[in-house]
This record gives sequence, structure tokens and C-alpha cells, in this order.
Amino acid sequence: MDYPVDVAILISYFVLIGSLLLRIQLPLAQCLQSKQFGSTLFIVGAFVSFLFTWYYMFSYFVHSYNESDRVATNEPVSLNSISHWLHNVSLFDDAWRTVSNGNIQWLWSQQICMFTVGVWTPFLAIEGARRRIPYLWAFMVLGQVVAISTASALFFAVVFAFPQTDLAGPSRRLATTLFICVFGGMITVVVSPFVAVSEEFLPNLLVMHILLVFPLLPSKPAIYNYTQQSIYVVGIYMLSAGASLSICVHQWILCFVETGSIYGTLISMVDIFFSHPAQSSISADVAWVHILCMVWMIVDRLSKIKDGTSIPLPALALFFLTPILTVSVTMPMYLAYSELTAVSSKHHTS
Repeated sequence: MDYPVDVAILISYFVLIGSLLLRIQLPLAQCLQSKQFGSTLFIVGAFVSFLFTWYYMFSYFVHSYNESDRVATNEPVSLNSISHWLHNVSLFDDAWRTVSNGNIQWLWSQQICMFTVGVWTPFLAIEGARRRIPYLWAFMVLGQVVAISTASALFFAVVFAFPQTDLAGPSRRLATTLFICVFGGMITVVVSPFVAVSEEFLPNLLVMHILLVFPLLPSKPAIYNYTQQSIYVVGIYMLSAGASLSICVHQWILCFVETGSIYGTLISMVDIFFSHPAQSSISADVAWVHILCMVWMIVDRLSKIKDGTSIPLPALALFFLTPILTVSVTMPMYLAYSELTAVSSKHHTS
């Protein structure tokens, strides 16, 4: 084998995935032991989203290999030919450039970036602190190397198994760090399509990924008034929703100009979904994030309803608006709404 280091890097990628799953085995074990409906539902959701996204991921590996020089020379598949393929490609960089270069491509891909930066990172940090869930950073890294939808579903499942502690929550220092990292992450999202064909693309992408880990590193939860916590929480979620809406509207306008109509844009989105395995993988991830978050809105709201009352109209409205406004806009709005209703409920009962 001519390039053992390149093969070792690919093997280490899968070793990392296994190590991350082992790291979060304790919260997952508690999740399975709880036997709650919500936990079971999202464990199944994680498995199904993994199957969809990684079917296309492996298709991307095959596609990349088939495009390599080793196939052109009719060399049979072997460990040595795989080492040559890996030595001559940059799978991570090539995949992200493919899904970032083009208005329709970025219309798909920006959604997973906005969700990860503006919704999932705050949700991990805030709910993790309140429920004292360990290894929050591992859920984030797992999402980055496997699929955001899969890791999100696993964390949703864990949330149901860890009861919330009223007093524990994100410290003011963590809230500040979270705001800075979310703001910085949104900047990298805005910049990405402009550097998709330049040397600055990979550094920008790495900054986006690294920034999101900082708020999730181990820290001591603060003990202070729940209403004070909620001011930080609602502020972060609404800022995220506003930033995502403005970014999304701008990208839709660019796509309308390119295709000439809403219908033309939607048709192009379907065509682009299947245009390349890397695009299919990230677009499937986007689709499953939408599905799982819509399910979260309903299951979470049902778990908080008492005396057989119906799901509140604002929650239903955000549920049905999700496919239109995107989950990056409606999910943080739902989380802010949920936060406000929780505060109101505590005031009424106190």
C-alpha cells in the first residue's frame, strides 16, 4: 500500500464516530431505561435519519472513487487503489464546495448551517445546563461527523430522560459565550457562498465548526432566578430566528432571480437534491432536521399539556409554517414561545 497514512485517516474518521457514541453512552442508556414515548420515538428517528443520510454518504464515497484516476487506468479495486484515491482527493473540502457553489445548492445547504449555528447550539447549551446532561460537546461533534439530524434526534431523546432543574441553567458567562459564538457562526454562514471557490473556503468552514463547540465545553451551571434565565434564552432564540430569516429571504430572492419563479425554484431544488451524492446527503439531512423538529414541537407541547387541553394555536402555526419559513426560523421561535409559556406558568403557580 503506497499511502497508508491516507487510509489511516479515513479509518480514524469511523473510529471517532464510535468513540463519540461510547462517550454519550451513559445519557443514551438513561434514555433507553426511561422507556418514555418521546425518547423511544426520537431514537427511532435518529436511526432512520442515519440510514437516509449515510446511504448518500457512501454513494458519495463511491462516486468520488469512480471519478478518480485509478478507475481511468482500469486498476482493480484494492487497498492500494483506495490509498491512491484518498491521497488525491479531499473528501470534506470537495463535498462542502459542491453543496455551497450555486444559488440552489446553497439554498439547501445554508439551512443545515443556520440550524446548527442558531438553533441546535443554543438548545444543546441551554437544555444541557438545565438538565445537567453530560458531554454536550460530543453531541455537537457527532452531528458534524455523522449528520446533524441524527445527533439532534439522539439529544431530543435524551432530553426526555433528564428532568429539568428549575434553578440550574446557563451562567451569564455561558450566555455571553453563546451569543458571541452564534453571532460569529452566522457570519461564517453569510460568507460561505462568497468564498466557495476560493482558498478561504476551508478556513471559514473550520471556524464555523470549531466556534460551535466552545459553548458546549464542561462548565458549572449557574443558580439564579428562572425568569432571569429566560431573558437570555428568549433573546438568543429570537436573534437567531431574525438572522436566519434575513439570510433565508436573501437567498430565496437570488434563486427567484435565477429561475424566474417560485415554481421554477422548487423544481430546481428537487433536481439539485439528486444532482450529486454529496448534495443528496446534506439535503436529506436538512429534510430530516425539518421532520424531527416538527415532531419535537408536537411531542414537547403534548408533554406539557394538562387536563386534556388542545395544542395552543401559536405552536400549531409554527408547526405548519416550518416547511415554508424553514426550521431555522420556526424552531427558535417555538423554543422562545415555550420559554415564555413556562415562565408564565411558574408565575401563575407561585
